[in-house]
Amino acid sequence: MELFLLTLVPKAYALPLAAVLMVLVGLHISLCREVLPQSARRRIRISSGYVSLLAIPLLAVGFSVIDPDTHPTVWVLVWLLAMALIAMIIGLAVLDVVYTARVTKRSRAELRRSLQGAIAAAHARRAEGQMNDATHHEA
Repeated sequence: MELFLLTLVPKAYALPLAAVLMVLVGLHISLCREVLPQSARRRIRISSGYVSLLAIPLLAVGFSVIDPDTHPTVWVLVWLLAMALIAMIIGLAVLDVVYTARVTKRSRAELRRSLQGAIAAAHARRAEGQMNDATHHEA
């Protein structure tokens, strides 16, 4: 029997770090619920947070608790599940980027139309003012 587990990171570092990260992710989720309006963007970010809450402890366990030499099957299963969750987080991040790009494109088009309308109205007022000045000077 071995005296020391052959893990990648000591438990004294990995587990407290995982706890802090989970608290931060929980705060991020609660802020997303309060700050972001109801939208697909909000749902994507909250979902990503919940998946992160599942992945963080698995990563901590995979790095510091399970010895791959003594429990290889458990170690492989933990890492497979952790990698699947990380893939889901990356997929949600890509989805968020695509959705944000669509929203930005739509917002820019709306802003462009609004500015064009304001410029046209300003030109019309200016032309009207010049016509009024010209009629006052003639009289």
